[in-house]
Amino acid sequence: MNAQRAELRSQGVPNRASRVALLRALDALLKRHSSEILQAIQSDFESRSIVESWLFDIRPVRRSLADHIRRLKTAAAVEQVLGSRTAARINDSTNVGVGGFVPAWHFPVSQSFLPVIEAIASGNRAVLALPHQTPSTSDSLKRIVGDVFSAEHVVAVTGGENVASAFARLPLDWLQAATQWPQARSASLAAGSQLVPLSLAVPGRGVVVVTRGYSLDLAAQHIMRSKLFNAGQHPSAPDIVYVPRGAVGIFLGYARHAFAAMYPSLLWNPDYGSMVSV
Repeated sequence: MNAQRAELRSQGVPNRASRVALLRALDALLKRHSSEILQAIQSDFESRSIVESWLFDIRPVRRSLADHIRRLKTAAAVEQVLGSRTAARINDSTNVGVGGFVPAWHFPVSQSFLPVIEAIASGNRAVLALPHQTPSTSDSLKRIVGDVFSAEHVVAVTGGENVASAFARLPLDWLQAATQWPQARSASLAAGSQLVPLSLAVPGRGVVVVTRGYSLDLAAQHIMRSKLFNAGQHPSAPDIVYVPRGAVGIFLGYARHAFAAMYPSLLWNPDYGSMVSV
């Protein structure tokens, strides 16, 4: 991190061409190693749909890369036409230095890379703590980060469940962390003592309210689809459902039907995710 800060002070904000080159290199490696990453995710979860992993781990990252590359190229073209350095300073106003990221493990690729892509696109440096709950995937992502970025630009590390608290004690310019409540509390206290700006994502109960008059059949389909996706291992998975009085039995019947329609069997079903031991 000290090397990153020193590099940022000596070299300043990387120009747009450099940032585009880094993002393109990351996209090329993700494309080349996507099968390896998908297999690593499968290994960590023991069973998880390859289609789900591609849709919610690989595709969002590559879309984000394409969007940021296009915006940087557009901004560079506008600046060239206007011939104004003021526009460059305004566009780079989000640069604040070295950011720390402790992502969630539910979607290890997208949760890890999406905030880093934004940091790189805006000229920042990043320190990324890869999820310890998905070790095979984290190892693959760490190799990719090492192949694309220098240690003065992005560093990817692995660690245990207390990594968020450890990160919060570093002299970062800001920290984003998604972690369980005990670690979130420790991270908050540590970040406060260091005056590090902290953004926390702490998991909680997902509550759904089905109002009177709404189709219980349709509600059951939506709710069960969200609950069963990735075996419920994501922040939007509902945990509690409130239905109109007297409709519990009817709703449960629709829920069982929706469950059976999506997953006729669970045992040895490669499309249904397994629970990661956390």
